[in-house]
Amino acid sequence: YYGLGNKLQIASFSNPQNPVKIGSVILSDIIEDVVRTSIGGNQHLVLSGGSNMWLINVQNPTTPSLVASVEVAPGTTCEGIATSGTYAYVAAGGGGLKLLLIVWNIVRALLFRDSTHTLLLVHGVTFLI
Repeated sequence: YYGLGNKLQIASFSNPQNPVKIGSVILSDIIEDVVRTSIGGNQHLVLSGGSNMWLINVQNPTTPSLVASVEVAPGTTCEGIATSGTYAYVAAGGGGLKLLLIVWNIVRALLFRDSTHTLLLVHGVTFLI
C-alpha cells in the first residue's frame, strides 16, 4: 500500500523482483500517510492528507473502496497518522494532535469523534452531532 499523489496504489510483492499493481483508489487530496488496521473484523487503511482523513476497505485488495472521509482540521495539513484499536491519532499541523474514535457498525454507519466534534456518516451523508 502506498500513496502516489492523490492515488492510493495497492501492489502485490509476491515476486519482489517484479511487483504488480492490483488496485487503486483516487482521493480528493495528496496522501501524506497510510496506516493498515482492522475495523469490524475487516482490513482497512486509514489515510491522511490535506485536512482530511479517509477510511478505505481493502478486504479485497483488487477492489478497494472508499468507506468514508472526514475533514479533521479545516485549513491545516494532516502530516501523519497512527492507529490503535479503533482510535486514530492525526498530526494535524496547526490544528494540533487530533484523537478520533472510529466505530464501524452493522448498519454501515461510521462515527468520528474528537475532543470538540462528533461526526456520524450514514450511507454517505454526514451529520454533526
